[in-house]
Amino acid sequence: MQPMLGGWKEVEPGRARSATGDGPLAFVLTLLLALAAVYAGSEDWMPTATPVTPTAAAGW
Repeated sequence: MQPMLGGWKEVEPGRARSATGDGPLAFVLTLLLALAAVYAGSEDWMPTATPVTPTAAAGW
């Protein structure tokens, strides 16, 4: 559990790798997913409600 707390792990020479991303494709897909989430949360895609006109009260 020490690497999780301290941030360092002892490994055999030659076996360590730097953390790398998957490149531009992963960045573009992540950006599109984030934009879709923002758009979905903005409610711009929902149709606007039509106001209801009140009718005259029934004269019973």
